[in-house]
Amino acid sequence: MKKLLLILLCVPLLGFGQNLDGYKYATVNSNYEYSDGTKDKYGVANQIANELSGIGIRVISDYRQNWPKDALSNPCLVLSISWHHSAGGLPHSANAGFSITNCNGSVLYSDERFSTCFGCYFQANVKNATRKSLKDLSSRYRFNSSLTPEMQLPDVELTNETESSLTSYYDSNILHDIEGIYKSTEESGNSYTLGIKKYGRLFKAIIIKADYKHWKEGEVKIILNQTATKDLYSCSYFLSNKQKKELFLIVEHSGLLAFKIDDENTANFIKMYPVNTGVSNGRSSGEWGGNGSGFFISKDGYIVTNHHVIEKASEIEVEFKYRNEIKGFNAKVIQTDAINDLAILKIDDDDFSNIGALPYTFRTRSVDVGTNVFALGYPKALTIMGKEIKFTDGRISSKTGFKGDITTYQSTTPIQPGNSGGPLFDFNGNLIGINNAKIITEDVEGVSYSIKSSYLLNLIDVLPETILLPSSTQLASKPLTEQIKILSDYVVLIKVK
Repeated sequence: MKKLLLILLCVPLLGFGQNLDGYKYATVNSNYEYSDGTKDKYGVANQIANELSGIGIRVISDYRQNWPKDALSNPCLVLSISWHHSAGGLPHSANAGFSITNCNGSVLYSDERFSTCFGCYFQANVKNATRKSLKDLSSRYRFNSSLTPEMQLPDVELTNETESSLTSYYDSNILHDIEGIYKSTEESGNSYTLGIKKYGRLFKAIIIKADYKHWKEGEVKIILNQTATKDLYSCSYFLSNKQKKELFLIVEHSGLLAFKIDDENTANFIKMYPVNTGVSNGRSSGEWGGNGSGFFISKDGYIVTNHHVIEKASEIEVEFKYRNEIKGFNAKVIQTDAINDLAILKIDDDDFSNIGALPYTFRTRSVDVGTNVFALGYPKALTIMGKEIKFTDGRISSKTGFKGDITTYQSTTPIQPGNSGGPLFDFNGNLIGINNAKIITEDVEGVSYSIKSSYLLNLIDVLPETILLPSSTQLASKPLTEQIKILSDYVVLIKVK
């Protein structure tokens, strides 16, 4: 018995809305997954690749590192082909179609066709419908190397910055750690040279040089925003085709920015300038590179601060009122706890003997939400805010910190860079925490984090010598102004190189 063959054709869903002339390459989605977990079991991706090769379009890998050199230099020579198929409305039938998208996401061509063959396997109908959906494309298009693809890339922010203006800025300012000139090999395999500069609460990575011809000097490649987690930034990253992607970026080893773009591609930016030569950020080798805060936990010179304050330091000096005079003393790291962001220093200086009895006590139990608290410290002491100790106050707003972290309190106490490592007291003069972070985003205000004092006790327990912790209650009966005056003598400015 002969098989009855019936073929039904439908018109394209979308014809040639834009010109395909000049497109040399295409990627074809080969990850189409079926309900049983298999991918492209009917070989549709290969069928499309064969059809395209017949009209002069070369199918290349989804993985950009393997692209031809001209495609790496100009990814807008590359089309993106996606496809689909499904069972038709009649027995033994199938629908199949594909769409063509350019580098800025515009659909240039789309078609879908229907095929039925009684007695045929579903696979045969899929292949037949796919072939028919490609028929109009193959009858109209041939690659022409003399033509250029027609497209309009998205706009990105354009600044007036140049390599010269950025270098001048780096040489004449005290910089945030992330600021500087970076070079990368990123998602395409090509390179960018970027300059990162602080703009208000944001950091912007600005193009200095790019292998891509459609990127201009001064355009913004990345916009970075600090999070409450040290060295972690949320960022808007503009791909080689200027499409925006929201990502997270990690700062590694003080000079490497690394993040994952997608399942196959990562980007690494290596800091190239300012060079670590002993003269950086416009400062001579004798000047300090940054500061934090700390406080005494013993009369003989043990001091607490944050681990991140001293993590990269080659030299540490603590400055405070000593025998009625502001003096600086050399200090060394004795013990650290990177996980809880704590460190204990000790003054290592022949000019120091000891200080008077500490006037406060440790609060080892959690305090209640709503408790009045205050911070003492030295925010931005080496730049714009000066070396006078600063007081800020607020309330405990949560017994847990960022993403429910049980080691920290959340409070409304304003803290700034330089407050890190300073003490958080309640209004009875009890130490309840060590300040270490704040959220800096445009839509979150009044959120600060402090490590609970009970976690400091764990670090003190592993010191090489026993420390008698302060246990004075003398501040409880004093007004707040008097408490601040007394405690200020035991809070130190920490300077690092």
